[in-house]
Amino acid sequence: TFNLGRAEDRTRLANGAHKVLPRDVSELVPIVDLAHQLDMICLYACNQWEVERIKIVSVDASEAPVPRELLCPPHVERGTGTIFFAPPGTGKSWLLVLMAISLTTGTVTVWPGQRPAPCLYVDLERSEIVFRRRLHQVASALRMTLPPIDYLAARGLGVVSLRKKLREWVAVHPGGVLLYDSISRMGGGSLVDDQTANSLIDMANAASDTWVALGDTPRQDSAHIYRSKHFEGGADTMVKLASEERGDKLGCSLTITKSNHGRRGQPIIFDLRFNDSGLAGFGQSDAKAWPELGTTRENIRAQLVIHPMTATELEKATGIARTTISENLHAMEIAKEITSERSGKEVRFSIT
Repeated sequence: TFNLGRAEDRTRLANGAHKVLPRDVSELVPIVDLAHQLDMICLYACNQWEVERIKIVSVDASEAPVPRELLCPPHVERGTGTIFFAPPGTGKSWLLVLMAISLTTGTVTVWPGQRPAPCLYVDLERSEIVFRRRLHQVASALRMTLPPIDYLAARGLGVVSLRKKLREWVAVHPGGVLLYDSISRMGGGSLVDDQTANSLIDMANAASDTWVALGDTPRQDSAHIYRSKHFEGGADTMVKLASEERGDKLGCSLTITKSNHGRRGQPIIFDLRFNDSGLAGFGQSDAKAWPELGTTRENIRAQLVIHPMTATELEKATGIARTTISENLHAMEIAKEITSERSGKEVRFSIT
């Protein structure tokens, strides 16, 4: 094993090889010639690798494209990367366990229209004991007998050292989805640094066509993932998880704040019930049960946090009817949750 680009490595290999050659061969091939031949072979190999590792193809617009395949509609689409983000302790890891079950079995948990796909839960956050306990609790809450779920115990390792293992799994499981828990444990440097964010996104894209990752938000801003904007720039879909605790229940809503390929739609709402042992129940829910979660106001607020928008822009971004948008904007303005500024015929709204 040696580095093709290092003169010291090539020299060491040539010297070591020459020493073990039979005497009659070593006399015919002097060490200087053997070293030169190795240099030429390495130069050729490097050039060929750079040329052949990436292919240029001819794209014909008249050919019918491959249809979109939503695995966990509308959040996870085949061939894309999705980040779910929220403050710590809001139920993100439970969500990822539910996704692993949905993808493995094809059973609808959170996502109507769920499609099965191979998935690997890459646990950078917790021990295998905790994951096994959570998986058992979710299965009991759903009253399901689960098949084995692919799991990689990688607590404390970081994703850099796992690249070969992840690609090996994807090669054996075509179309597989990698589930990362979580971005804060991927390693690679400070999450404040833009280069770290770009590197982690590149690693996720290189490891698999389809991936999902969990991310934390800063203490002072629950509307954006932690620090670098390049996490948002690199993901195809960003989904905000909001939660509200009420007694032994935790209500959760999922709101798309960025989508490169589809409409953002209405939030999905579900709830989790806990007892002293952990998760005891799970169910689909709605805005009537959790009025502060996933409502039209929450969806509007998620958009306005990004930048000020008009009612027309909000209609396009959320898919909510214009009349409903206008009614809620009026109520939010009265409640002093937002402010408005008129420019000609347009009124632009922003968070107070």
